[in-house]
Amino acid sequence: MKTLILFDKNANEVQKDETNRTIEFYSRFFSNIASFLPSVKVYQTSLQYDGEYFLDCFRNNVDSNFQKTFVSDLPQSDAFDVVITNSCNPIVRQVYDYVLNLSIGVFGSKPSFPTSYSLDPWGMYWKSLTYNAPFILKPNYESADRFKKKIADYYISSDQSNYSDINLFPFNSERLPFHIQDLKKSQVHMFNEFDELHDHTAYWTQKPNVSCLDVEHTFDYDYLNDLPQDRKINIDSAQLIPHCKSVWASHSTLGFQAALHRVEIESPSCFYYWKDDQVGTIGALLNYVFFYDRKSFLDRIEKLKDYKRPPEKLRQAISSDIYTYTTSGLKQGEFI
Repeated sequence: MKTLILFDKNANEVQKDETNRTIEFYSRFFSNIASFLPSVKVYQTSLQYDGEYFLDCFRNNVDSNFQKTFVSDLPQSDAFDVVITNSCNPIVRQVYDYVLNLSIGVFGSKPSFPTSYSLDPWGMYWKSLTYNAPFILKPNYESADRFKKKIADYYISSDQSNYSDINLFPFNSERLPFHIQDLKKSQVHMFNEFDELHDHTAYWTQKPNVSCLDVEHTFDYDYLNDLPQDRKINIDSAQLIPHCKSVWASHSTLGFQAALHRVEIESPSCFYYWKDDQVGTIGALLNYVFFYDRKSFLDRIEKLKDYKRPPEKLRQAISSDIYTYTTSGLKQGEFI
């Protein structure tokens, strides 16, 4: 199997005015994965995009001149069986037949949990198979139950947390994540709506500074000073999931963890269709998308060949903005 690892330096989901180390993180990320492969070429894009790359890619609005040069600089398409990338640029899938987006796995970058990764044949966030799994993958409850038992010791106990059946809003690292920009609402606005829905009993956390793959990530939360400080919990939100009744999640991997523990997910975007019992969906993703080592990595590459492209109705729903996606009227299990 001849593999191209395509490292897109512009594919930084944090906006340009935000300090972050995402690109350095992905560089180490790809170095780890390259060691799994016997025949691999690593290619790093050199073009610098003038604009908000993530926003423009997800809105299919990337500068046409940039796209022409971007494509002309890519390695020859027929030389590779699979392309593994961090790129959010939709044109990559027009150039190569089999493309898998590489990202962090079910626990995100939480250092207290085992590191995992994910591969996706459709793209990222609401355009991905991963977030659309309730429509496309057959539930696997046995897989989910085995995994839940395996990771049980990583969570704090009820005695340590002193919380149960709470409604939790975990703030991420940005005031206005691009996933919900089209909704014209900040995370603080979203929190106020969530809090009102739950009779002003919602608790909140802020994403802690973390180190993953030896890369430190720090976050600025000055804009949270006006929130009710008496309902702030100074515990990593991932540790609180088993003690929640509901969790707000735009795109965070906390949504996957909530589904595993049968916690209700309230979402304006990527988890919008994750309603009711989704434990079996997580079990399916554990066998198709998430991986931990070389053996599971190669297994996912083979399995995902059957899912190179989404069904046409689903493709239309995910091809535009988040508002179009959440108003598409998709039904769980529709394409299984």
